[in-house]
Formats: sequence, C-alpha cells, structure tokens
Amino acid sequence: MQKMTINELTHNGWRRLKIVGDAMIDVERFMRHVPLAARGHLVTNAGRDDLLGLFTLEMLYPVYGPYQVMIPGPKKFRTLMFVHRTYAARVSECVDLARVEYFAGARFAPMYAYVQNLPSGAEDGMVVHGCIFLAAEWMPADCVATGGCDVG
Repeated sequence: MQKMTINELTHNGWRRLKIVGDAMIDVERFMRHVPLAARGHLVTNAGRDDLLGLFTLEMLYPVYGPYQVMIPGPKKFRTLMFVHRTYAARVSECVDLARVEYFAGARFAPMYAYVQNLPSGAEDGMVVHGCIFLAAEWMPADCVATGGCDVG
C-alpha cells in the first residue's frame, strides 16, 4: 500500500509531494505528478522510517502547473496556473508561460496575473500579456499565477 500524504505548495513556490508505503516506493510511478517542465529541477529523497517501518519518498520541484486556491470573493476556490520564476528570466515571461498554459487547460484566456510583490517599474492593475497584473499577499514568493475570467 502506498499513499500520498502531502501535496502542497510551499511559501516559496515549490510543490512538495510525500508518499508513504509499506514497501520500497517506485519513483517512476509517481513521476506522473511532476510536469515535464519541472523534471529538470526535481529533487527526490527516498528513505525509510525504521520506527514506523514505512518507506517514504519526498519529491520537490518549482511549481509549474494548476493549483486550486481559496481567495476572497463569491467563488472561494479557484484554479490558477502557477509558474515559478525558475522557468523564465523575467516576471513578464512567467506571466506569458502561465497565460498560455491556463488557456490550454481552461480553453479561455485568463484575465488576471498575480504576484506576491510587484517587480520594479510595475504597477498594480497594469496589463501584462493581456492580463491585469496584481499584487496579492497570499501568493507564494517567486511565483506568478494566472486565472479568472470576465463574468460581466
């Protein structure tokens, strides 16, 4: 028996997965949870907890994929496309990557792009690659997220 016990987005924008099982864990079996773009950055740590008699596998990589978040508003849970700064040299390039990936999954263009802290020269509400660029304190550091649509 093998079970994923942790599937989280860390405060610094890394996706952390932890799998626990009663037998040696096959890393390849759980690679389907890691996006292709992230595989070059993947850090794995396999081990054994002798006290509990369980095998463990931790997988850590900079986020590149959809993640459901709870944000203020009438629709509490939203799926956003997260891209870590590792994947591009500039924040605007991360917005473009996240925008394209969001469109591929949702079949409509995202309206908003979120970051924790605006880069120098950027202003809240400016348009970047067709998205309204906003600072959001709930965002992980070193990440960009796109999502949302015009409901009006």
